[in-house]
Amino acid sequence: MKKMTITTDSTIEAKGKLTNGNCERTVCLDNGDVFRSIIDTADILNLNRSYLWMHLQGKRSHCKKMHFAYLKQVKANPDILIKRIQEMAKEIAILKEKADKWDAMIAEQEAARKAEEKRAEDLAKAEEKHQRQQEMYERAVAKAKELLAAMAETENVIENLKGKEEVA
Repeated sequence: MKKMTITTDSTIEAKGKLTNGNCERTVCLDNGDVFRSIIDTADILNLNRSYLWMHLQGKRSHCKKMHFAYLKQVKANPDILIKRIQEMAKEIAILKEKADKWDAMIAEQEAARKAEEKRAEDLAKAEEKHQRQQEMYERAVAKAKELLAAMAETENVIENLKGKEEVA
């Protein structure tokens, strides 16, 4: 926020073109910008003139979430600025609380994402291990079949030899 010092004899550089004797300068209480008239304020900030006028009359709490006052009111009663600063401090506290909740939610999502990555990694490792064990099992079964076939062949040879001894 701009530093703004206002006294009854202050000369303030204002934004805008309209400067007839009937125009009252306005000040944005959110950023300290001073405007030459309601019309300039509305035109420069793209605000609805009627809403701005109603806000300045106290009939609306804000105008597009911004707060304004007549410069002469602020000079006569600096409490207007103090009140707005206090309101902004409350708004900042609320925004900080929302930001903290957002950060906590993001951290929770990140933790969940990392846990999911770890689970997927562990699953991939388990599947690899299962595949290796399956291959080892299949090789063992094939080797056992070979050994059974060799054993059966050996038994046939033994039977044939026994049968030849009995004949002889």
